[in-house]
Amino acid sequence: MVVTIPRLELMISLIGSLASSMLAFILPPILELVHLWPSRHSIRWFWFLVFTKHMVIIFIGFISFLGGTVATLMQLIEAFGKPDTSSS
Repeated sequence: MVVTIPRLELMISLIGSLASSMLAFILPPILELVHLWPSRHSIRWFWFLVFTKHMVIIFIGFISFLGGTVATLMQLIEAFGKPDTSSS
């Protein structure tokens, strides 16, 4: 299987950069905000702190998502842009 996919490590890196930041940084704060949304009028200052904290976490998640994806795509372009001369 590994032989059929050239540069498998770069594909794994791309999938990891896409999925890990979504699963670790972006989805949990969104799900908690959706869960806490009905009680947002009960304690306003607490809701403001929770909302601000989650927005910061989501922002960090998007930065890591973009950074990892761009770095991996640049490596993929570099790897597939030049011919492989080592298999002669």
